[in-house]
Amino acid sequence: MAKQTWEFEVSTLLLNESGKWVVQCLEYDIAAQGDSPAEAREAWQRAFVGQAIVNLKHDKEPMADVPRAPKFYWDLFAKAKEWEFKDHLEIFGSLASDPLLPPPVIVRAKSRGDRLAGGSGLCVAPAN
Repeated sequence: MAKQTWEFEVSTLLLNESGKWVVQCLEYDIAAQGDSPAEAREAWQRAFVGQAIVNLKHDKEPMADVPRAPKFYWDLFAKAKEWEFKDHLEIFGSLASDPLLPPPVIVRAKSRGDRLAGGSGLCVAPAN
């Protein structure tokens, strides 16, 4: 069986909301949180691949029906400073072990840009 691969380029916004770090994707309204920027990024990666798995199990394209993030986040992204995660986002969600999907299936997301929102009272910069 031929390998199925889906590739996505995404922009993410890193926010600190009430002590929790949040990664919000702009192209697809998928967000996740953690106690640190790295934990939030890992949670977001799991959520992104999880969405792909759910869609594929329902015979849909991996990000079908996932809307863009609300304009509020796009506006924050436009004002935010560039942020480089130590681990450049490139996730590979191999779904080959799932018995309900035809193996191998790969979902790949690569960051086109990460930004840190801050200065509005809503978000704060991480401590170094």
